[in-house]
Amino acid sequence: MQRVRLPVPWPERVQRLLRRRRAAFATASVATVTIMSAGAVWLFGTQGIAPSQVVAFVLGGARELAVEALLAAGRAGYQAGFIDAGGSITNAVSPVTALTGLCLVGTLGLASLWVMTRLARTRPQPIRFAKAA
Repeated sequence: MQRVRLPVPWPERVQRLLRRRRAAFATASVATVTIMSAGAVWLFGTQGIAPSQVVAFVLGGARELAVEALLAAGRAGYQAGFIDAGGSITNAVSPVTALTGLCLVGTLGLASLWVMTRLARTRPQPIRFAKAA
């Protein structure tokens, strides 16, 4: 029984990895900060780009991602049958029906996320064996 190895939960595995590879992670983080700083100096210094332009670019990308996510949710709701309850493609979808479908898809997504986080939080208790006499 002394040779039996039980599976180690993933948080403990991450902690062990961080303890063992502390120097490697520190080196990688210093290298990343150095590369990002050099990129910022090149971008803002030599290329003449203002930080506000970068912020506007990032916010524009985030807005585009949000729009794409809403369209994908609408497509999923349409395919699942939540939108256009009449069942015909030719009928125009009312905004109320579309919003109801999006709300239903969002609620389902939040419910599944809640279930996944609850399952991730609960971890099995380790099995303890009594020592043989």
